[in-house]
Amino acid sequence: MMNYNQKLRSKTFMVRHFRSALKVASLALVVFFSIQSCELITPDAYIEAESRISTFDSRACNFMTRDFIYIDTVFSGTDTSIVNDTLYHAIEAYSNDYTVLFDSLVFEANSSDIAQLGSLFDSIVTGSGVVLTDTTNLVGFNGTSEYLYFPNTSGGTFTVFVSWAFTGKNVSDYVTVDFINESGSPANILTLDMPLETISGCTVEYLANEETGAISDSPAIKTRTSFDLESTPYLMRVTRTQFIAGTEEVPLYIALLQND
Repeated sequence: MMNYNQKLRSKTFMVRHFRSALKVASLALVVFFSIQSCELITPDAYIEAESRISTFDSRACNFMTRDFIYIDTVFSGTDTSIVNDTLYHAIEAYSNDYTVLFDSLVFEANSSDIAQLGSLFDSIVTGSGVVLTDTTNLVGFNGTSEYLYFPNTSGGTFTVFVSWAFTGKNVSDYVTVDFINESGSPANILTLDMPLETISGCTVEYLANEETGAISDSPAIKTRTSFDLESTPYLMRVTRTQFIAGTEEVPLYIALLQND
């Protein structure tokens, strides 16, 4: 017959054995259900779901990458005619002594002289190209920091997208955008983030090397900035790196969309 200590050791062994078996069974169940769940979503399907560009950014991508001239053949009886239509809004950015002073007062001196700022605002508006929403604004640039006019009448969140005709020399450049009201107050920036889905889901090919003819590809959208705008007119200040302005003059593609 077993004494008390032997019985205790036997019971302890059984409990430990039972716990070990329970752990093994639990682990097996976890592995089983993990395998089952993995079968529901294949790697390709997972990658596709994760990298799908949003409908909002897809609209902007279209404005950045579409053919800007639409050519159509019109048949009328025995007559045939070719119709060309432009799918962009061509404007010129503006810079002179007024914009330089306005820049200095707003972004360096933080001026509160509303009368002076308002006067400069009106002077800049007179010479600036007008930005439209929901289209490709094809913007001619001659400097590094220039202005456009946005006659806004509705408040809310607006997102600016920027691109241009890439080459091996300018593909890595960067453009920033600011909105300033007639009181000289910059609009609040909500986000500068570029979703990974937008980076991978909106790309273009470009001539990377003119000598060798090498072709490469790049994310089409270089700037994506969202602003909280009030229902009031704004000046849009567009600043680009000196490298673009110093090497070749290329128009910017700017799309301004109001968020839903």
